[in-house]
Amino acid sequence: MTNGFLKELVERLGGEAFILEDKVPDMFLASTQNPPYFMDYDTPYFHVMVVSTFSSDEPISQIIEASRELPSDFRVYLTGNYRKKFSVLDVEKLKESGIILTGFISEEEYQALMHYSDVIVILTLKNDILNCGSYEAVALERPMILSDTKIIRNYFRSGCLYTRPTKDDIYKNILLSKEVNNELKSDLVEYKPYLVESWSKKFDRLKYKIGCLD
Repeated sequence: MTNGFLKELVERLGGEAFILEDKVPDMFLASTQNPPYFMDYDTPYFHVMVVSTFSSDEPISQIIEASRELPSDFRVYLTGNYRKKFSVLDVEKLKESGIILTGFISEEEYQALMHYSDVIVILTLKNDILNCGSYEAVALERPMILSDTKIIRNYFRSGCLYTRPTKDDIYKNILLSKEVNNELKSDLVEYKPYLVESWSKKFDRLKYKIGCLD
């Protein structure tokens, strides 16, 4: 299980569970890539990557509304299948506002986009999940804006800002992420080794527990 809520759920059903969050991944492709073709990286924009799949548990409308109000020196990139919600005409209009819907992109482009972005936004409307994009951002030491839930706060304790899923709060935190970007990066550089070591110790305990069952 990746969190205490799911562990308790399994145990209420009579099972035995062990909490092991996702491992911080090896994003080795990122540093070998140039910025994706849709990034205007040579212009001094503040680049905001939104890790999204356009699923029902993501506050996409609120993110779009907040992004529309950002200053002109911001660029916002939403990954995932935007065709669930937006037409080709919508995409062009959003681009004029500095909001780029990337659609599905390759793993190389995805890692490069994260690597060259200044902050990573990973939001959910659910209270009981840890998003994969957060682990990826930690791997690349990219500052994050995450959902303000107990589970997320308990695990991702540094290098990030927490937001409610409202237009105003998302807008406020994107602006703030620019102001405190260097501080967030420094905090995450220090926090990442703790997460890596903590995961390794938990994994060793899990292997021991499994071995005891033989």
